[in-house]
Amino acid sequence: MGTLAKVGIVSDARLVLSEAKRGKIEGEGKVEAAASGLSFDAIVQLIQCMRNRLMTEAGRRMLISLILLRVGLTVHDKALKVDIVPEFPVEATFETDSDKCSFSGVVDYIMVRLSPANSVFLLEAPADYILRQVRKKAVAAAVIKAEQDIMEQAIPRAALTIASYCNQQRSVHCFSTNKLTYTYTHVRLSAMRGCITSGEQWIFFIYKCPKALGREVVPIKREGEFYFSRQFNLGENLENLSLILGLLRDLTDNANQKYFSYESE
Repeated sequence: MGTLAKVGIVSDARLVLSEAKRGKIEGEGKVEAAASGLSFDAIVQLIQCMRNRLMTEAGRRMLISLILLRVGLTVHDKALKVDIVPEFPVEATFETDSDKCSFSGVVDYIMVRLSPANSVFLLEAPADYILRQVRKKAVAAAVIKAEQDIMEQAIPRAALTIASYCNQQRSVHCFSTNKLTYTYTHVRLSAMRGCITSGEQWIFFIYKCPKALGREVVPIKREGEFYFSRQFNLGENLENLSLILGLLRDLTDNANQKYFSYESE
């Protein structure tokens, strides 16, 4: 995690699932999507089929997409739906000339809750539309794809990705005095949640943006806090599928929440 320390991001495996709440999470994962045709039993059969025939890089991406689609269908209602945007671009926000790491690239998937009437605008220009909606406090969650069996190596990249994304949502005005740099910071996002996955393995995280109250003057000390859970596996017989679907549903419903809903107290 040395890369994160260089840019001032605090990171720790602090999110611990409460076993007492496991049954409730699994129940949320098994909720059926009304009139969608993609029942829980159907997704089990599709995943088993993929495992037998398509466990290539393309197959893993299809597996992730299928699981996210199932989550999106179960949280759909008349007022809000979930749209899944792949390959969301992120601008570099860390300066290399200040001994910090620069990051630019894509978030593999962004899951956005919005009204059905606005879907057409999202499809026309996803990047511009999502950034505008974030400023209106719209809910967006991030999914970062990782290589199978090396999930932990993706944690620094995920932290930098989300930090860069959140930095795009804040306006900053700096001034210097007595060799110290200060900033007026207007923070539009207080936190963002997401997950890292290979399709078979899943790690959930929360990124807490740097603290700033309105236009209060604060020293530039750190970029934020990145906390993540242990790794959850689908399991040989998909015994943890309902748990992962439930955690993803909570993630989508509470994407900008500062705490893990099912965290141990």
